[in-house]
Amino acid sequence: MRQAAGESLVEGRNEWFVETYCPSCGSQWMECGRDLPEEPVRTLLIEQTGLWAATVDDAALGSAIMRALRRVYGGLLSDAKRQADRLRLEGMTGTRGELMLLAHQLGELGVHLTVTNQIPGSMDELPPRPAPTPPHHIGQPGAEPYPQIGRDAITVSERPRVAAYLRDAGCVVAGGALIDPVSRDPRDRWPDAVMTDGVHCWSLAWAYLVERYGAGLPTWFLEHIRALDYCPPQVSLERLMTVSIEEGLEPMANTDDRLVADFSEPQRTRDS
Repeated sequence: MRQAAGESLVEGRNEWFVETYCPSCGSQWMECGRDLPEEPVRTLLIEQTGLWAATVDDAALGSAIMRALRRVYGGLLSDAKRQADRLRLEGMTGTRGELMLLAHQLGELGVHLTVTNQIPGSMDELPPRPAPTPPHHIGQPGAEPYPQIGRDAITVSERPRVAAYLRDAGCVVAGGALIDPVSRDPRDRWPDAVMTDGVHCWSLAWAYLVERYGAGLPTWFLEHIRALDYCPPQVSLERLMTVSIEEGLEPMANTDDRLVADFSEPQRTRDS
């Protein structure tokens, strides 16, 4: 038997999966769950995705840390206090998913949690996923170095505004789906589309990468978004048609004066 495991933070909850494949008979199945994984899934996640460590500024409010810890791990106030003291003084370890969930809860309370990999996992059973088309000047894909899909390159407070710009721009063509290239979770699929503000083009998936991970965008493109106060200009149908030709794409049809991708949330699919 071969197994692969992973976790994703989806709408404020940790979702995990375990894929199992039998090379003898060719059967394949998946087990899924939410929130904190129990054994033996937790051990498998650490083996596959590594052991992760979390640290927080020792000046952070203890009450906020305790509140977030109880949201994630439950338990009594006394348990949360011991965990909070350990987190502030020594840090704590866990699966990436549970610590990212804790980071999410702390972020809502104004506390930044740093999550780093302490012991790498094997992760060799889960194949790499195709990366989305990066932002580029129209008709010039590949002219710029590919941006790093790193985490926390954009601050938590700025992410919603940047993601809104990427999502609310004109849509040249929509269709298909991309698997999250960071988690590589086969359940975690985002609708894809080619978006434009009339000057640049990019994959809609970047809106989700920014929103979820704070993924880094090219500096010149991020400065362009800020200069427009995070509001994409309206793109006429005529300009969208021109962009589709310059990008070598098939444009969407039957539209009025603007094409907008109606994707407000990532699409989650479950493979049986």
